[in-house]
Amino acid sequence: MRIPDGKGGADDILMVSNGEGPLTSRLFWPRASFFGRTTYSTLLPFRLAGRKQLIWLVPEDQVERPAQRTTGSDLGELADAVERGAASFTLMAEPLRGGGGPTLIGRLVLEERLSDEASRGLRFNPWANTNVRPAGFINKLIRRAAYRGSQAGR
Repeated sequence: MRIPDGKGGADDILMVSNGEGPLTSRLFWPRASFFGRTTYSTLLPFRLAGRKQLIWLVPEDQVERPAQRTTGSDLGELADAVERGAASFTLMAEPLRGGGGPTLIGRLVLEERLSDEASRGLRFNPWANTNVRPAGFINKLIRRAAYRGSQAGR
């Protein structure tokens, strides 16, 4: 997701679906739906408000999924939810140290689908963020190189 930084730029935070339990919540866990019991996490820490934190995204729409989808794909499910005005998520941050549970930091509401041309032109780079920065050894060593490689390969 891309969050405007209030200064004409934006902070990019890439998330993946994760598991539900105490251990699996820190692992990539593919899901069949964008909604329902699916949650999303950065998996690796970001520095936010001076602290290393995980960032979570939780669907607000917890209703049963329709059996029929517009395009027959998970992206069709997402497009349907956007069209219904039901694609909203709660955004939370959870410090890795110092106690305290998840803190509400905002909401993400998907209001319209980008054109195919605009979608193809998107380039995400959390290393260019100003407010929310990747933190920790794994981010610096592995993830930074992965982002560089994915940008070069486009």
